[in-house]
Amino acid sequence: MNDKVFGEVEYQDGAWKRDETIEVYGKSRDISIEIIADSQDASLEVQRKAYQSFQAHRAEYVQQMPRVFLEEYLFNYEDIESRFEFSKNSPLLKKNINEEIIMQTVAPLVLVIDKDGNYGWLCKCGWTRDKQIAILLSEDKPRGLPHNRVQSSRFLYSLSKEIP
Repeated sequence: MNDKVFGEVEYQDGAWKRDETIEVYGKSRDISIEIIADSQDASLEVQRKAYQSFQAHRAEYVQQMPRVFLEEYLFNYEDIESRFEFSKNSPLLKKNINEEIIMQTVAPLVLVIDKDGNYGWLCKCGWTRDKQIAILLSEDKPRGLPHNRVQSSRFLYSLSKEIP
């Protein structure tokens, strides 16, 4: 289908999908965009508005992501340290980590837009248990989502209902 906002999308596994190359963190990245929909006939107006909001604020989100990832890393540092053996000079030690270093450990894979208009990134990440981290963008302040709740790119609907 050729959507007026999303462009050419294909319906599969409960979502309209398309691939896109974006510039983020100074690198060109191939990502997927997933627009969650109950059926091929479902209205996408809420998701269209959410995507337009994402596009309008994309530069802000890109600027905020290093801080959000670093906050998540530091919040989960004890768990990370228990699973990895760091050398005494590792840049990933709590005393050495910074936004520049943390951004070398993550890569966006999917922009998900759920049925309620919530949206965020699902990213590949080397320091979480399941090698993924999700960042919910559609709130006033972007926030990381708990790794134990990131089981697929359908994370946004249930997680946006959580109390931070």
